[in-house]
Amino acid sequence: MADLEDKIIHVLEEHIHELQVANEKLRKSQCTCGTGVRKFAGYTQSAYRLCFNYEDKHGPEVPHLTTILPNGVIETEKDLVPKPEKGLLAYAYTQTMASEEVATQHLASPYVWRREEGEQQGSYALVQTWTTNYNQSFRDSYTITTTNPDSSKYDPVAVNEFHRVCMALFGAAATSQPVLYCHKATHCKNKSVYTGTPQALMTMLRDTRSKVADEMNITQLSANGNGFTAKRVDGNGKEGTTEFEFGGADEEYALYTKVGWNTMACIAPVSQFLHGSELHEELPIMPM
Repeated sequence: MADLEDKIIHVLEEHIHELQVANEKLRKSQCTCGTGVRKFAGYTQSAYRLCFNYEDKHGPEVPHLTTILPNGVIETEKDLVPKPEKGLLAYAYTQTMASEEVATQHLASPYVWRREEGEQQGSYALVQTWTTNYNQSFRDSYTITTTNPDSSKYDPVAVNEFHRVCMALFGAAATSQPVLYCHKATHCKNKSVYTGTPQALMTMLRDTRSKVADEMNITQLSANGNGFTAKRVDGNGKEGTTEFEFGGADEEYALYTKVGWNTMACIAPVSQFLHGSELHEELPIMPM
């Protein structure tokens, strides 16, 4: 009798294991089935940034900012009007244009040039920089130093290249103003991250059943089918919108909620997103 019970228990255990394996395969297949998109429960960002708080220290000239992506796409443009608590941010690692052909389109700007020395000699440097509010909230949320605390986190070449751009924008007076080294860790729980090609992500956003556009406050999809407009809310509760366009069709992108002074849906190439962010648990996406 005991032998029979042992056999029954063994058979049941085998069936349970088979069901667990099947369920895991189903879960993984649902993550991409019919969408080409993967979903994650959130992300933790350990942001290492370079900052130049230009504020109202320079002028009266008003430099024009162009934020260029490695694939050559212009993400944003704006005039840098001198104002208190205004600054520029850049990544703490070097960036390089995707190809010489793409780089040549931007060589007239101060943000792209051919490196003539160093380990990356012959490549085309890119400084992707964007504006920030260098206000009390920023200063409270970041640890800020005026000297490089860790060259493994803040590449000295990237620092020099960013400073070069700042001097080109704001003139010789910027030479004596130091670049600031800024770090903060942000735990973005329950802020889903979606990864996939631009086409796969746009297909998901267009499908009303996914409700992703509503959840991420994406107010409008671009007429060309390659981007969107996102609602933006700043730390004072002021609302606005920001437009985003995808770059290379074959490149994997992360669609996520940027959390900071401005909170809004945002996109970045996965390779760039993972430079300072760690994805949380992968979640299933039901086929659409």
